[in-house]
Amino acid sequence: MKKLSILVMFCLGFALIVKGQGIEFYKDIQFKEALSKASAEGKLLFVDCYTTWCGPCTYLSKNIFTQQNVGDFYNKNFINLKVDMEANLNGPAINSRVQIRAYPTLLFFNANGELVHSTEGAGDVQYVLSLGKEAVKKGGKTVVNNNPGQVDEDQFVAAYKSSSANKNNQSLWNDFIKKAGIYFAMDQADNDHINNACWFIYENYTNFNDRMALQSAKVWSAKSVSSKPGSSYYNDTYAHILFDLGDYTAAVKHEDIALQKAIQNGDKQEDIDFYREALARFKGAK
Repeated sequence: MKKLSILVMFCLGFALIVKGQGIEFYKDIQFKEALSKASAEGKLLFVDCYTTWCGPCTYLSKNIFTQQNVGDFYNKNFINLKVDMEANLNGPAINSRVQIRAYPTLLFFNANGELVHSTEGAGDVQYVLSLGKEAVKKGGKTVVNNNPGQVDEDQFVAAYKSSSANKNNQSLWNDFIKKAGIYFAMDQADNDHINNACWFIYENYTNFNDRMALQSAKVWSAKSVSSKPGSSYYNDTYAHILFDLGDYTAAVKHEDIALQKAIQNGDKQEDIDFYREALARFKGAK
């Protein structure tokens, strides 16, 4: 019976806070409780607002928040709360305080529940550290954030063109992926921009063995298809990404849609032939 009690205590503790090398996040406590903890420990509250379908959110969780130096800084200065904005635990409490427009959204509150700093989108280690340092500097003041993590259309296009012109340059590729993640998270991007970027990622991710970028492209491409399900171009891009990620059944489904829509819409014969060949290849792999 003692062994059982110890096991139950361990499981409850693990559900309360996720510990590891990086940021230690609370996940199963109320927003008000997190604020109380921040007040008791003389810290600010950092809230990672994410969704399960958000590619840049996953990128932060797997590649940035897990870094030792990021964890050291955030665990020292903040109580850290991870909030699935589509779940019921803390989503409503956050939305009542802040208008969430895109994911990920990173929020910093003082112990009184006042927003002192915020931004939208993902970034690298230095970017996330700079956000935390800025929040600490602003301390208990309620400020309007200038959103230093914002990426406009010109910046996105410039990063895309630079990477396209230098397809083996890792640094330019990383910069493009980063800016695409931030730009697309703002939900202001044209669907053709999204589709072109996702196809570019599909064609070039193997140069850098960057399946994480392909996973992000899957999320972005899916949103394009959802917004315009009758597009042969969008379905074709999505199908190729799905195929490389091993989802052959879904790849066949969307390539077949691409082919049928292309025929119905009177697309170029070369496009129709391309879709037909891809569909046969995808079916052969099932």
